[in-house]
Amino acid sequence: MSKGKSGGGTHHIVANPTGGWDIRRGGSSRSSGHFDIKQDAVDRGRQISRNAETELKIHNRNGQNRAVRLAWERSPQHQRVTETPPWLSKDAR
Repeated sequence: MSKGKSGGGTHHIVANPTGGWDIRRGGSSRSSGHFDIKQDAVDRGRQISRNAETELKIHNRNGQNRAVRLAWERSPQHQRVTETPPWLSKDAR
């Protein structure tokens, strides 16, 4: 089963051993894009992740996962349900 538009899978922003940053699909050894600046890779990774409806995992230089973003989370069918913190609720005033 393909993970593409069905909503599964991940994309990763990872450091390239020869310099710069790569965007890779989870489980793939090939890069979807290479950038000299990390922010450029993150911006393009968000676009790719949004189109494929995948999670975007952003790693630091030593490979540790630093952030997970759902680039497509604003679409109504994928919105997260969150509760209002007690200090923001109207009852707390």
